[in-house]
Amino acid sequence: MDKPLILEADRLMAYERIAELEQMIIDLGPEIEAALNQSSETYHDNAPFEVVRDRRSNLIANIRELRDILVHSTKQMPPKRAGVVSVDTSIEVQNGTTMQRHRYYLAGDWTLRTGTLHQGALVLSRKSPLGALLEGKKVGAALSFNGAILTILSVN
Repeated sequence: MDKPLILEADRLMAYERIAELEQMIIDLGPEIEAALNQSSETYHDNAPFEVVRDRRSNLIANIRELRDILVHSTKQMPPKRAGVVSVDTSIEVQNGTTMQRHRYYLAGDWTLRTGTLHQGALVLSRKSPLGALLEGKKVGAALSFNGAILTILSVN
């Protein structure tokens, strides 16, 4: 099985996110201490502690997930061909029904940038339905997506 591809920009964002999550865990310290010092009749009735414990557990799970993605991924780019949609390319398509043009940027298998703009193009993961449909197609190809016919106008 191929390793998931992550672009270097996304890899850096993952490391930054891990650092943010680690800082959030450190910042929970005073809340944990306060929750432990609240009076309650029994340990299992300490709802404030359970809330902060669950928040900490979710942060730790997010860190583990990001580290797992980083460990099991590759940044080795597949070969690019001129005029063919591939990872790290911008694509302009036209909706044949509305005649509107849209620009997309195809990121790797995993990205925190999905739904944001990269040089004026909407970022898609190549694992997204539209990203998977576009990848490997040539300029001029007509594709059916969600009831619309999209024509690839350019690939950069």
